[in-house]
Amino acid sequence: MRAIVVEQPGTYGVREVEPPRPGTGEVTVEVRACGLCGTDVHIAHGEFPPSPYPLIPGHEFAGVVVELGAGVAAPELGARVAVDPTLACGRCGACRDRRGNLCEHWGAIGDTVAGGLAERVAVPAANCHVLPEGIGWGEAALIEPLACALWGAHRAHLRPGDTVAVLGGGTMGLLLAQVLRRQGASRVTVVEPRSDRRALAMEIGADAAVAPEDEPPIASFDLVADATGRPDVIERGLGLVRRGGTFLQFGVAPQGARVPISPYAVYFNDLTIVGSMAINGTFSAAVRLAPTLSLAQLLAPAKGLEAYAQAIAGFGGGAKPKQQLWPGATD
Repeated sequence: MRAIVVEQPGTYGVREVEPPRPGTGEVTVEVRACGLCGTDVHIAHGEFPPSPYPLIPGHEFAGVVVELGAGVAAPELGARVAVDPTLACGRCGACRDRRGNLCEHWGAIGDTVAGGLAERVAVPAANCHVLPEGIGWGEAALIEPLACALWGAHRAHLRPGDTVAVLGGGTMGLLLAQVLRRQGASRVTVVEPRSDRRALAMEIGADAAVAPEDEPPIASFDLVADATGRPDVIERGLGLVRRGGTFLQFGVAPQGARVPISPYAVYFNDLTIVGSMAINGTFSAAVRLAPTLSLAQLLAPAKGLEAYAQAIAGFGGGAKPKQQLWPGATD
């Protein structure tokens, strides 16, 4: 079968590999759509330490169950599923505390074992979530990042009526903006340098979308969420939190990045600063929520596996922020 293989950092492409067979408790999924995110770029460049090489990447994917391993009763053959990539051990202290995203032996499909940028992938049956009727493959592959946004919203402890600023109008920022609005934010402002993405933010339900150099519509916010991972944006965002408010670090910053912060300001303004890492028990909720949100508007035109190198090189450059490769498509 055809798959993307990252043989070593900087060396990758479409390769012919042996198709997977499901082990005990596993199923084989014929992949219909797989999204690309910043982690995939880091894996391609050797900047994601947990990843071994060679590796078939891809952790945002959906498809059809085509083979059952021993002991599997569900999902059934032919089921349309989205796959939670999380591989938590279930035994360590973090897992016992229901913090599988912080598992001491953390792994993920597409990050540490073979993933969805392939015609087929073998995955634990328990990680498969049957899709609701009517959801397309592109939207189905967005369920994984939506589950991340739901965990971020949980960590933020949003209160009904809070005002929100989301820094960054990429896929994750626009998903988080929709989730926070759905959970009771009274006003959501997206801060984004690209005019086309500001227009998209308004289309999917933001109350305001402003460029970073512009003054926001209000001076400060109950919740400010960074969805860029850029230290300069984070530093400015901390200054937009009202007294008693919350700053959510949702975007992934470079591991060695540093941001100056005033401990006195944190103390005097009674600020809360929280982080949000990946998914933690939010995938099922994302499956239920997906059909009610504006997801299709985020999708760039789908391409085949041959477009992987071009997509990695130009990541984040399109007006529609989410790039997806569909193994069955041709360019």
